[in-house]
Amino acid sequence: MVLAMGFSVLFVRAFRQTRKLERDIVQVERAISQAEQKNRDIASLMEYFSKPEHLEKDARLRLNLKRSGEEALVLSAPQPRALPSPTSVEIRSTNRISFGPVADWLWSLFSRHEVGK
Repeated sequence: MVLAMGFSVLFVRAFRQTRKLERDIVQVERAISQAEQKNRDIASLMEYFSKPEHLEKDARLRLNLKRSGEEALVLSAPQPRALPSPTSVEIRSTNRISFGPVADWLWSLFSRHEVGK
């Protein structure tokens, strides 16, 4: 019985080590696969940029380069219009919001006026 328990303990340890090694192998294979894909991508880029026409095209697009004698046209997005500065807005000392002179005139017609002012 002691002998059987000893073998079972050894078997469990060996089984756990085997499972851990299998997980490690999967991780290493995944890393190898990713490295191989990266190598294929780099090889593809090297082949692409080894051709002068592709190198020139990319230099024009990414670096804004041009050949001597060529004219370059630079287009830029329109700049957003500036908002009026706070100093250009009339600040009123009332407890209400002003919606312009017409609204102020209507407000003065329909608001309560104190007598004697």
